[in-house]
Amino acid sequence: MYSTETLVLEHKRQMRELRREIKEATRNRRAETRRMNGVLAECRRQWAVERPKPKRTPLPLRILSFLF
Repeated sequence: MYSTETLVLEHKRQMRELRREIKEATRNRRAETRRMNGVLAECRRQWAVERPKPKRTPLPLRILSFLF
C-alpha cells in the first residue's frame, strides 16, 4: 500500500505533466490559428483585387429555360 505522501507526490507529478501537455497543445493550436488567419487574410486581399466572375448557368439549363 502506498503512503499518503507518495500518492500526493505522484498526483502532483501527473498534474504537472498534464499542465505541460495542455500548454503545448494550446501553443500548437494558437500557431495553427495564426497560420489560418494568414491564409484568410490573403484570400480577402485577393478577393478585393479580383472578384470571382459569376458562374454561367450550365448549357442544358440555358437551353431548357429558353424553350419554356
